[in-house]
Order: sequence, then C-alpha cells, then structure tokens
Amino acid sequence: SGDLTADEIVLKELPLECLDMNSVAAYRNYLASVRPGHRLLKTENEEFLEIINAAENIGGVWHPTAAGLLMFGKEHCIAKEFSSYRLDYRETFENKKWDYRICSWSADWSGNVFDFFMEVSNRMVLAIGNRFELNGMVRVDISEATECAREALVNALVNADYYGKQGVEVIFDGK
Repeated sequence: SGDLTADEIVLKELPLECLDMNSVAAYRNYLASVRPGHRLLKTENEEFLEIINAAENIGGVWHPTAAGLLMFGKEHCIAKEFSSYRLDYRETFENKKWDYRICSWSADWSGNVFDFFMEVSNRMVLAIGNRFELNGMVRVDISEATECAREALVNALVNADYYGKQGVEVIFDGK
C-alpha cells in the first residue's frame, strides 16, 4: 500500500486539456447554486482543480489526477487510462430494447462521470415523477424514491472499479 489512493494518482502522461472545461464550468455553476458564497468560486480553474484534487502542477505543467479525469475528462482520454471505462443508462417503457439511452462512448457528449450523473439523475426525476419545491434558486426534491435512486447512482459511480473489466450500467424499467 502507498500513501496515495488510486484516484489521487497524477496522470503525468496526460495534459490538462484532457479535462472537459465545460464540465468543470457546469460543476462550478452547480457549486454556486448550492453554496453561493463558497471560497472556491473565487479561484481560477487550475487552482480550483488543484484544491478539489482533480489536477496537479508538476514542473509548471498541469496534469489531471485519476479522479479528475474520471469526473471531468473527455471520454477518449478517460479510455486511455481506464481501458474498460463505460457508463451506460437505459430507460425502457415499452416492449423495446430501450426508449432512451446515454452511453459514454457515443461521442456526442463528454462521457465523464459528472455529466453522466447530472443527465441520469435528471432523467430519473422525469421517469420516477417528482413534485418539487424551490429553496431560493435551488430545487429541493421531496420524493423519497428520487432520493433513493440518486443515492444508488452515486454509490454505483463512486464505488465502481474503473480499472476493472466492466463499467457502470443503470437500467430504468418503467414497464
């Protein structure tokens, strides 16, 4: 065992450009919506990424950490480090293979864990059905089913072995 966990490893062979800055901006916007005065909102992107352990500066060159790459990376860069990386969400309402699908390898979105979580959690709210309340500008979910589904999604994404042989598959069967 070492001093670093697997997600803290700095990927020195990958440049910071492997991170999708639109995903980082979306994460910062989310942080601003739930913690408007947070000190991290005043930092530049590189400092922000360093503080949250998503990137590190080595000899004047910024590199993503394994966690930073998974959370904010571009799918083709993620796949260089995690060869079996795949995120797959399918909804089925009819007697079809699937009615809606989002998968990390489709090349029409970033393919990273953060964007997957945001899209899938929003889809689950729509699929489960949910009343909502607003607390200022922040939506407060009050459905226990939605809360449980999000918790299961977070657990699946956080505890996945991305170096393993299979990815994360989420199937919503609305039949």
